[in-house]
Amino acid sequence: MDRHGIASELVLLYQSTDPGRAGYQLDYDCALELMSAGQSEWLMTALKTTNPSGHQWIKQDSHLAR
Repeated sequence: MDRHGIASELVLLYQSTDPGRAGYQLDYDCALELMSAGQSEWLMTALKTTNPSGHQWIKQDSHLAR
């Protein structure tokens, strides 16, 4: 998605540490729609790895959490 900056999935992984912070949920909602399947899958795998007990973004997007 991001040709001239930090990959969106990396930014979202960082933001996932505080999803209640102003703007982070909106960033997630908007970016997820624009990311490729590979980017989305990477993010879901990274969220599962860094949050073995679960994360709200994984639950929100169960269709991506295969």
